[in-house]
Amino acid sequence: MKSANGKSIMMGAIIGILAVGVSFAAFSSILTINGTATLSGDFNVKFTAASKTDTKATTTVPTIASEGVLSFDVSTDLQEPGSQSVISYTISNLGTIGATLSTPSVTCYSDSGKATVVECSDTDFTINAGPVSPTTLNKDETATGSITVKWNDTNSAPVNKTRYFTVTINANQAQ
Repeated sequence: MKSANGKSIMMGAIIGILAVGVSFAAFSSILTINGTATLSGDFNVKFTAASKTDTKATTTVPTIASEGVLSFDVSTDLQEPGSQSVISYTISNLGTIGATLSTPSVTCYSDSGKATVVECSDTDFTINAGPVSPTTLNKDETATGSITVKWNDTNSAPVNKTRYFTVTINANQAQ
């Protein structure tokens, strides 16, 4: 009889300890936070300058105002095989939040009216966007890069020797 009573008491103690543990776990997993979070900052990364260097080419690059732009349009008229134009640009962090940059994207068009998107490079022409440096910008810092438009050394004479394209910034908030 003692052993059955002892087993019952032992079993009751174990169940009681488990009940207290489960109750403690249930109460301790509830967390209430009261407060207000305020985020501030300005993400403002833009092209602030663009220029060109032509070799047997005529390139039109816009003047960019101090407030900057997210993209700009370029037209390049290449005169003969071997002609090229190098468009240099500056990207500035005008905001307060750091930015990570990647190579700007280049979208090519069939004409100045941007009627049809076309391939940027073919057997006659190459448009190459080089890397931007540095790739991380803090407040008030700048980065530079360039895009090269070239008439490849080919024997063909394309119908249209003018290339139209838009350069667009690629930036994300720095981690």
